[in-house]
Amino acid sequence: MGIILKIALRNMKRRKVRYILTTITLVISVALFGGVMIVSDSFNVMMLDTIDEQMGTADILIRSANSTDGWFDPNEINSEIEDVKHVVSIAYRISGFSVFISATDSGDIDDDNSTRTGINGIDHLNPDERKLGADPFILDSVSDGELIEELLEYVDPINNDNVLVISESLKIQLGKDFEAGDSVWIFPVNGSSLGHNPLNTGTWLEYTVVAIIRDIGEARDFDPENPSDSSMFSQGPGIFANINNTHELVDGTENHTGEFNLGVVGVDDIYSVSSVTEKIENNLEALNDERDWKVNDLKSDSLDMIETTMSTMRTMFMMFGIIALVLSIILMMNIFNIIKKEQEYETGMFQAIGASKSETFKMFLTQDTVMGIIGASIGTVFSFFISYVIFSVTLQTIQNIAAQMGGFSISDFQIVLYPVTLITTFVIGLISCIIASLYPSWKASRKPIIECLNPIEEKSKREKKHYWRRIIFFILGGLLIVYGFWLTFSVSGTTAEIQTTPGPPQGMILSMFAPLLIMFGIIWLLALSIKPLNKAFVILFIPYLRKTKLLTEKNILRHRKRTTLTFTMIAITTSFLIGMSVMMDSMRAGIFTTVNDFMGADIRVYTFNTPRSFEGGLISQSGVEDVMGV
Repeated sequence: MGIILKIALRNMKRRKVRYILTTITLVISVALFGGVMIVSDSFNVMMLDTIDEQMGTADILIRSANSTDGWFDPNEINSEIEDVKHVVSIAYRISGFSVFISATDSGDIDDDNSTRTGINGIDHLNPDERKLGADPFILDSVSDGELIEELLEYVDPINNDNVLVISESLKIQLGKDFEAGDSVWIFPVNGSSLGHNPLNTGTWLEYTVVAIIRDIGEARDFDPENPSDSSMFSQGPGIFANINNTHELVDGTENHTGEFNLGVVGVDDIYSVSSVTEKIENNLEALNDERDWKVNDLKSDSLDMIETTMSTMRTMFMMFGIIALVLSIILMMNIFNIIKKEQEYETGMFQAIGASKSETFKMFLTQDTVMGIIGASIGTVFSFFISYVIFSVTLQTIQNIAAQMGGFSISDFQIVLYPVTLITTFVIGLISCIIASLYPSWKASRKPIIECLNPIEEKSKREKKHYWRRIIFFILGGLLIVYGFWLTFSVSGTTAEIQTTPGPPQGMILSMFAPLLIMFGIIWLLALSIKPLNKAFVILFIPYLRKTKLLTEKNILRHRKRTTLTFTMIAITTSFLIGMSVMMDSMRAGIFTTVNDFMGADIRVYTFNTPRSFEGGLISQSGVEDVMGV
C-alpha cells in the first residue's frame, strides 16, 4: 500500500461523519439513477410482452391467394416451415368466410333479427394452437376456460359440441338481452343447397354461445378482398368455432375436410419475425406449385412502434436519473470543499515534507475514489430495491387505467436486471464522485503552504476581483437561456416533419430538454448573483435579522462557493419537485380525458316509443351536462 493511499485512508478515518454523509449522498443518487434505468429496462420487456400477448402470439400468417377460397392441405407446406430456425409453433385455421346468424328461431336472412358475420375456425385440440392464441378479454362465459381453445371444449347439454365463442360487437347486433349460454341459429354457406330454408331460422343449424369476448387480440386476419394485406386491430371475425363445426358452416356443397385456408406461425423471439418471414416466403416460392403464397409479418411494424414508445420512456427516465446525479454532484462538491478547508493544515504539512502538488492532488483524489467505489457499489445494490418501489407504484397506476379502459391487461410484474445496466450504474456513480472531487482536489493542491499552515495569511484579505471571469460566466448562463428558448420555439417545426429514423420523435426530445436548459441557465445566473440576492434577502428579513444582520451577511459571502453550491442544489431540487408535481397533475388530467373519451357516454337509458321531449327532462337533472338521443 502506497504512502498516499495510507494518508488518504487515515484522513478518511479522522473525518468519518463527513465521508459517511458524502457516501450516503452518493448511494442515494446512484440508487435512484440505477433504479430508473432498471425500471426502464423492465418496462421495455413488460410492454413488449403485454402487446405481444394482447395481439396474440401468432407472428406470421400464410395464405394461398390464387386458389378458390385459398384451400390447401397443410402437408403441402408444413415441411417448408417447420425446418426454419426460430419457428416454434405452427397451426392451421379457416378464415375469410361469412355466414348469417340469428338469435331467434323465427326469422329469415332479410329480417332485422339476423345479421351477417365472419367466422374463424381453429383446431382447439392442437397443442400449437393453444400457444398461438391471444389471451381473450372475456366479458361473459358459461365455461371456466381462459383461452378460446379451452372455451370451445365445453360440452353443451342441448347442442353437445356445437358451441361458439363470439365477439362483443356481434353480441350487440344479436340484441341487448343476449348473453352467454343462449342459442343462435346459423345459415351456412350454400345453405339452400343443403336443405336449410333462408326464410325460416328454425331450419338453420343451432349452436350455443359459450362465451363473449372483446374484439381484440385474435381479431386479426388477411383482408379477404386483398390477401396481400392484413389488419392488426380490425373488428375481425365475429364467431370462433372448432375446426369441424367450421367445415360444416363454410364447406357448402364441397368437402374440404383436412384442408385449411390460413397458416399461423409462432416465432421464439419477436425480433426474429422479420427474418423468419423472409425465409418462409423464399421456401414457399421455391416450391413451384403454381400457388401465389402470401406471407405476412404481423409483428415487425408493431415492434417499431414499441421501440419508439420505449425510447421516449427511456429518455424520460434518463432525465430523472441525470437530475438526481447532478444534485448529488453538487452536494458532494460542497462537502468536498468543506473537507478541503478542514484538511488545510494537514495539506500544508504534507507539502512541507516534500510532497508535490500532483501528490497532494492524488491524495485528495484517492480519498474521493475510495469513497466513490464504496458508494457506487452500495448504490448499485440498492438500485434494485428502488426500482422495485418505482415499478410497483407506476405499474399499479397503469393497471388501474387499463382496468377502466377494459380489454387491456398488463403482463405480470417482473424486474429485469441486465448486467450492462448494473455495470453502467456503478461506473456512472464512480465517475460522478470523481467529477465532484476534481475541482476541490485541484484547489487544495494549488494552495500555498503558508496559507495552509497559517490561516491568518488567508488570501481573502487580498482577494482579486476577476471581473472578466464573471462576465464570461454571465454570458454562458445567458446563452443557455437563449438556446433553450430557441429550441422551444423550433419544436413545432420539428414535430411537423415526418421522421424516418427509429426512436422517439426529435421534436419530443427537444421539448423535453429545452426547459431544462432554461432552468439551468436561470439558476446559473442567480448563483452568480449571490451578493445582490443576499443583500435583498437581508433587507427583506431585516426585522428578524437585526441582531445577526452583519453575521448573516458576512457568513454567506465569506464562503461564496459553498453558498452558491447550496443555493444551486436547493433551486434544482425545488424545480424538480414542482415539475414532478405539475407533470403528475397533468398526467392525471390527461388520463381522465383519455378514459372519458374512450368510454364515451357515462349513462345509457334504454326506452321505446319515447318522444324527443324526453331529452328535456333529462337535461334538467342536476349534474347532467349533455343528452343525446339516438
